Amino acid sequence: MIHSLSGGVIKSATKHTFIKVAFAGEENPRWLLCDEFPVEVGDTAVIDGKIGLIKGEVLRVDKNVFGDAAPVPMNRARQVIQIVNKFSEDK
Repeated sequence: MIHSLSGGVIKSATKHTFIKVAFAGEENPRWLLCDEFPVEVGDTAVIDGKIGLIKGEVLRVDKNVFGDAAPVPMNRARQVIQIVNKFSEDK
């Protein structure tokens, strides 16, 4: 049990969605936080990079992940700003 006077923090029961994304020109895929958008493997994820918007292909989707079991530290996880559905790209 964590005692509140000792400075301990009770863990949040919030669940998150993490996606693994491959970006062109990068050797290793990145894990990103994607709580705001519905996403599937094969969709395109968009993040805000240093030189503008960067698009990459979603390789894996992990849903209902607690913060303490996240693939990257929660305070360092980058947020996806848009998901482009794989079906909408074909049109």
